[in-house]
Amino acid sequence: MTTRQRWILAADVGALMLIVAGLTSWARARQRLPRQVWWTVHLYTYLAIALAFAHQITIDGPFLTGWARTVWIALYVLIGGLILGYRALLPLERSLHHDLRVAKVVRESRDVVSVWVSGRELDRLRVRPGQFAQWRFLADGLAYESHPYSFPAPARDDLLRLTVKDLGDASALTARLRPGTRVLMDGPYGVMTPERVCATGRAVLVAGGVGVAPARALAEGLAADGARVDVVVRASDAGDFNM
Repeated sequence: MTTRQRWILAADVGALMLIVAGLTSWARARQRLPRQVWWTVHLYTYLAIALAFAHQITIDGPFLTGWARTVWIALYVLIGGLILGYRALLPLERSLHHDLRVAKVVRESRDVVSVWVSGRELDRLRVRPGQFAQWRFLADGLAYESHPYSFPAPARDDLLRLTVKDLGDASALTARLRPGTRVLMDGPYGVMTPERVCATGRAVLVAGGVGVAPARALAEGLAADGARVDVVVRASDAGDFNM
């Protein structure tokens, strides 16, 4: 196999991987796939892009020589560096600096637990009511991937609280976390904060299931700002009520 054929084959494999990622994003397919499978497939899109890159600068095209080739390579290096920095290095540095660890796990209802995360200088994370973060717990069965969980209460200087509903293997394992487990956090994210959702001084929040978590945080934040807040919660029975 010639060098040209190898790079074309690599590009074909990359294209196939991108097609698979697109197909698994189809709503019906995603509903049937475990989140771990869906997440892994999309993680491989990074590899797909890398496989497709080499043939662009080694085979026919506008990026074989000269400044165009240099600029094209520089753009890939820049984007790769930004992804590595913001998706991996920055969350790692931030989590280690704040020394995030599981403080305790409290069961709120039959299928919802609150995980309290301790740390230092947590006010510098600037967590706002209504936001969420991507959480990765460095424990067996959980370290492989991160999961999005909301903040059900305003952050304290030394404690963060997140709420987890038992919807699969990962969330079930989260309920059995031990105090002292190291935590990696990417975030906070989200724009549904008190200053954005209420400009009239009065708000009605409607929530159900684990969605009660951000609604509770929003209610507390709005009330602290002097707004009048009514919260409507949908629950099948008293066991589902986890405010």
